[in-house]
Amino acid sequence: MESLKIAFFCWESLYAERVGGLANAATNLAETLARHHEVHYFTRGEGRDTEINGVRYHYCRPAGENLVQYCSDMSGRMIDRFREFDAPSFDLLHFHDWHVVDALRRLRDRETIFTYHSTEFGRNGNAFSSGWPFPEISGIERYGGLIAKRITAVSSTLRREAMKLYDIPDWKIDVVPNGIVPDHYQADVEPEEVKRRYGFDPDSPLILFVGRLAWQKGPDMLVDAAPGLLREHSGGQFAFVGDGQMRRGLETRARSLPVRFLGRLDDADYVSLLNASDIVAIPSRNEPSGLCSSRRGARADAWLRPTSAGSPRTSSMGPMGSRCGRTLIRSPKGSQWWLIPPGSRSVWAGRGSKR
Repeated sequence: MESLKIAFFCWESLYAERVGGLANAATNLAETLARHHEVHYFTRGEGRDTEINGVRYHYCRPAGENLVQYCSDMSGRMIDRFREFDAPSFDLLHFHDWHVVDALRRLRDRETIFTYHSTEFGRNGNAFSSGWPFPEISGIERYGGLIAKRITAVSSTLRREAMKLYDIPDWKIDVVPNGIVPDHYQADVEPEEVKRRYGFDPDSPLILFVGRLAWQKGPDMLVDAAPGLLREHSGGQFAFVGDGQMRRGLETRARSLPVRFLGRLDDADYVSLLNASDIVAIPSRNEPSGLCSSRRGARADAWLRPTSAGSPRTSSMGPMGSRCGRTLIRSPKGSQWWLIPPGSRSVWAGRGSKR
């Protein structure tokens, strides 16, 4: 196999600035490629450059009055760092999501790949908007797809979505699914002890949500469904791991419910709680590739998913659900949820990860 010199451009990584699942997806891909290729990763961060698991990280510290300006400044600073290492020249430049499209623009004559990890339409809960920054970011996403030599999307559904939104020709865009390292999400824990540590009843089932507390991820739908779920299973309790702009409002809405908002946890604490939970809830209005489902599929004994309002991109829930006994639960606001019982977990998890 020919060894290539590859540059990654991504606004987050696992070892510096980390926001969401993009950090896992891009970092895991970079580390896998680094087994056979020379991989440089240009991203945000403090301190000196470093090498981790074969990947060479080059950091910058951007600034800007708003998110769009911030990402434009970040792209410029990434280019400055890139120039330091472009001799001999990089063979392939890989740009991840809209944040780095301005860097792609400046390097568009090189061999480039642009990856859609999501779209602004998806992050907005499968809805268009005329309010800032939706038109600006959507325009940047369209431009990235226009100028890149090749494009990838992290699922077939996202590929179709991007093609439709941004008039991308069929020949130009391929699917490269996200992957995980299953061992990173498995741990031998005492569930009762872990539940007790976070203030939960050790003998009652724990329903876990992990993700950004943002519209796309649907934490509000789970809060709204909680009373109906508790009517069916009165001993249930809910843990929300993650943070975001919806947190304060969700805390107010869940004040009378057995719900705890734990904020962001480090990886070790998150994995312990994942392995101690009885049910994993994934209420996403839009889930680009099911990466979160794959990670959580490693251990949860049962699943909660909306029947229609949830994640249209993660298609494997439908076939799995049709093969097992399910409980239909209605929330006060009319959404319907399937409770997928134990025993069906291995059917679904086998689709998302190797165990």
